[in-house]
Amino acid sequence: MEAKHTNMQWSSQTQPDLKEVLNAALATLPEVQRSVVLRDPGRIQLEIAELTQLNVTQVKVYIYRGRTALKDYIGSLERAMKLDKDTTKLGCWTA
Repeated sequence: MEAKHTNMQWSSQTQPDLKEVLNAALATLPEVQRSVVLRDPGRIQLEIAELTQLNVTQVKVYIYRGRTALKDYIGSLERAMKLDKDTTKLGCWTA
C-alpha cells in the first residue's frame, strides 16, 4: 500500500489537500471503475448501465470495487500520516 503514496509527499507540518488525495485515489482505479464511481450519485444503477453500455450487474460490481479501492487507498494514507505524526512526536526519522 505504501507504494501507492509515493507521489504524495508532505511534511509533518502540512497535510495533503483533500482534492489532491481524492484525485490520486481516483487515478489508481481502472478507467471503467472510475467512470462508474464518478457518475452522478443521484442516478440509479440502471441509468448508469445505459450511459456506460454495461449491464446492471457490472455497474454494481464496479461501484463496489471502486468504492472499496478508494476507501483502502484513503485509509492507508491516513495510517501513513498517523505513523509520520507519531514518529515526529518521538523524534524519530525515516530514511
